Parts: sequence; structure tokens; C-alpha cells
Amino acid sequence: MKRTLFKTPPDIACCYWSVLIDMWGSAISSLTPFVCLHYSVRIELAGAVMSTYSICQTASSLFFGKASDSAAFGTRRAILVLLLGSSIGLGMCVIPPFSVFVAGRALAGLFAGSASPVQSYLMATAPTQQLLTGRLKFLEVVITSAHLIGPPLFNSMFEVSTILPFLTLAGLSLTGFFFSTRCLRQLPKADTPTSADAPTSVATMQQSTRARVILVFLVAAAFTGMAQFAAMGFISVYVYQLWDWSLTSQGAVHTLVSSINLFLIRPMLDRYLRRYSPQALSIFGLGCVALLHLSLSALCKSMFSWCGLPLMLAANICFGQGPFFLFPGMKVILMNHTDKHRRGTIFGYLECVFALARAAGSAFFGWTYGRYGGEWCFRSACICTICSLLFHLAAHGLDKAARI
Repeated sequence: MKRTLFKTPPDIACCYWSVLIDMWGSAISSLTPFVCLHYSVRIELAGAVMSTYSICQTASSLFFGKASDSAAFGTRRAILVLLLGSSIGLGMCVIPPFSVFVAGRALAGLFAGSASPVQSYLMATAPTQQLLTGRLKFLEVVITSAHLIGPPLFNSMFEVSTILPFLTLAGLSLTGFFFSTRCLRQLPKADTPTSADAPTSVATMQQSTRARVILVFLVAAAFTGMAQFAAMGFISVYVYQLWDWSLTSQGAVHTLVSSINLFLIRPMLDRYLRRYSPQALSIFGLGCVALLHLSLSALCKSMFSWCGLPLMLAANICFGQGPFFLFPGMKVILMNHTDKHRRGTIFGYLECVFALARAAGSAFFGWTYGRYGGEWCFRSACICTICSLLFHLAAHGLDKAARI
């Protein structure tokens, strides 16, 4: 039966809502430097706060991913606990002392790991493979829409009141918790693996051969995560301090660029995936990310005082589509080097690597921004992207050597 958005079952809608809250909770991290300015604390602390959030999110993904598979805890309870804890952490962010804000962001990070439980719930409740595929595709649409709507929405709220974005998000999370208590179903216990599911000696040898390729590729993903996720969190305050550009104006530009990438560039991605290899896609995406950070570092006040903003907009339109090519290519490469029964584990490692990279990158780029300025922050991100490209090439070389 063909399903539309309005025919989505209530429990599945609650799952999408939980992921939406997590994505907005991560997107709201870009306001942390402005919160530091509001409380008159050093801007270097913004990187530490965002790093703490990412570390807590890593722990959350690992714990609740495993807890959702256990019969004692279950997927339903994991999603409910995540929504309730997230609302409490976000609510703490509105309390005036900066130390309480930091504690609130840390607590919100500890309850920001709904991706694994939600995917487990979708897989367990879909009666057919076709329906499961449709739900997972719509989950990607939810994630993309969150990044499209969230930044301009919360930037505009922040200009009205510094507590309004966090208070609104806390209320949305609490609303999702109350609806989920009525809509989510208790899933049956999973079957216990038997000895027949154990890998053969041949499969074990193949895993050993490809282990080095996966390890090198995860190191490349770490550098990619540092450059793409961490450094981009300082763009808003960078533009604000250079040109005194309001958050509302920045949000409008972000919406324009994201819409171009979502509705013009991303539909072309399926055609490119069929035409080019995932290695070529990942390398092209890395090149776009490197050029974007290099362009941002060049937009310094002394050189581009009057044309800096148009050039920044052009750079984002030209090179901002890099992640749309990079991340699908990375996941296809990992899938091709991983046995079917281990793909979930490897993808879980990939998410943890990204979270740890955001943690380390936020601290490093925050320190770089405060000590050397925005230019060197983005130059460092460009260097990280080049390091990721080198590790990509090393992983491809190891893969070719293993096949000879």
C-alpha cells in the first residue's frame, strides 16, 4: 500500500520527531559563541562547550544503541528516555548562570543519541522491505529539512531573546515525549543468534584483510568530521564580527544555499552515483569542502571589505554541495568493504568517529579562532580536509594491494 506523509502511523511519526529534535539540538550549537558573548565570557569557551556536547553525544549513541537491543530496556523505553532527558537539558540552558548553560548542553548531549534506536524501531516495525526503504529515505529527508529550517529559525529567535531557541526546543522535546508515551509500541524480543550465524574461517580471513582498509578509512572520516562539522560552527560569529551581519540575514542566506543544494544539487546525486565510482564521489566532495574552507579563510576584512559577503555566498553555492557527494560516497565504500552482518556495527563506529571528531575539532577550532582569528580557523579546516584526502588515497591503495 502506498503511503503518504499524512498516512504515516503515529509511532513512526514520533520516531521522526525524535530525530528532528536531535538534529535541531546539534544545529543550535552554532549559537554557543553568541551565548558566550552574552555572558561576557571568553569566546574560546564556545569550542569547549561544543566539544563537551559532542563527547556526551558519543556516549549517548553507544549506550542507547546497545540498550535498545537489550530485552530489559528496549527500543521504546530508549526513545522515551532520550526525549525526556533532552527536554530537561535544553530547559537548563535558559537559566542565567553560564555554568548552568554548560551543564544543560552537556545533559542535552547525553540524551541526543536517538538515531540508533529509531532505526532499530523502523526496521522492526516495517512489514515489507519496500516500506522500510521508504521510511529510511524519509528519515534522510527529515534530517536534511532539519538543517534547512533549524538555523534560520533559531537565529531569528535568538535575536528576539537569548533563551527563546532553547526554551522552544525544550518544549518540542517534551511534547514529543508525551505523544510517544501513547503512540510507541513495545517491540518483541529479538531472536538470540545461534552458532550457525557465526562467520566461517574464510569470512574471518576476508575481514582481517579488509580491517586495515576500514581503519585507515575511519581515520580519514575523523579528519573529515573535524573540518566539516566543527569549523562550520564558527561561521556565524565570524561573519557577525567582520561585517556586523545579523543572525536573521545569515539565516536567510543559509536557507537559500541549503535550498539550492537540496532541490537542485541533491536530485542530481542519484545520477552521479550511477555514473561514477564512490571513490571518485568522495574525492570530489573532499575537494569541494577544502575549497569552501579556503574561500572562507580568504574573506578577511582587509582584503574584501565591500565584496566579502557576495563572495562568501558564491563560495557556499559553488562548493557547499561537497557533503552531498562526500558522505554517500563514504558510506558506499564502507559498505563494500564490510560483511553484511557487520554493516550496522561499522556504521555505528562511523557515527562515533564523527561525534569524537566534532568534539576534538570544536575545542581545537575554538582555541584557534580565539587566539589567531577566523582566517586561521578555516585554514586549519582546509588542512584537515587535505589530510582526509591523503588517508582516502591510502585506503584505496591498501584495497588495491589486497586484491592483487
